[in-house]
Amino acid sequence: YSAQLQFAWTPEPLRLRATVRDAVHFQPFHGHYMYNADCLQLALDPMLRRRDTLGNVYAFNLALTSTGPEMYRTWSPEDEATASFTPPAPDVSLGDRYLEVANWHGGLVYEMALPWTELAPARAEAGHRIGVYYIMFNNDGAGHLDTLHWPVPIGGMWMKPKQWGVLTLLA
Repeated sequence: YSAQLQFAWTPEPLRLRATVRDAVHFQPFHGHYMYNADCLQLALDPMLRRRDTLGNVYAFNLALTSTGPEMYRTWSPEDEATASFTPPAPDVSLGDRYLEVANWHGGLVYEMALPWTELAPARAEAGHRIGVYYIMFNNDGAGHLDTLHWPVPIGGMWMKPKQWGVLTLLA
């Protein structure tokens, strides 16, 4: 069980391509609890606040479900709210709008094209930096076999954006 991650960006979307090696795909869930089976979880601190709490971050579950690809927003940056910006609701399915999943001989390829409007108030521009935390859940039908993290975690790290990796948007 492994994956190769690639990030790219344009003024329209932030892109993620995850080529996942997994001999058995198992995903009977939809929505929030997709992480109980084969699932990718991407958490982003789009303004690179690097805080000790999750109030400034977005998190998404990405999975190939029985009805097709599903992307689910689990967290929303409630602490970013201002008079001119209302964060989107957490715990909302985005369906397959921003996610495609394809088979390859070793597993699945996930391709996410997330519009910057879904990462507001961040703006796409060269030099912008984003906090990133990525988790992969592997379940062949009898419970989790593997849970892989990037960056390599310190206990509780996924709850502390100040310890996450940093992605810099290059021109």
